[in-house]
Amino acid sequence: MNDGVDGILVKPRDETALASAITTLANDENRREQMINKGREKANAHNWESIAQRTLDYYAELSGAK
Repeated sequence: MNDGVDGILVKPRDETALASAITTLANDENRREQMINKGREKANAHNWESIAQRTLDYYAELSGAK
């Protein structure tokens, strides 16, 4: 997760920072939509087909076939 790009990082047990982050996103539709889209892009990069292909590419690289 990239702070400010596809989410907002807050320190553990910092309720004030968490409330501020939630309020910020609740009040800023453009920023919220940008973060949703970036998060979705990142999640889509981790589908099983993509993971399997990266694994096969890695094995091919290790074997010298690539």
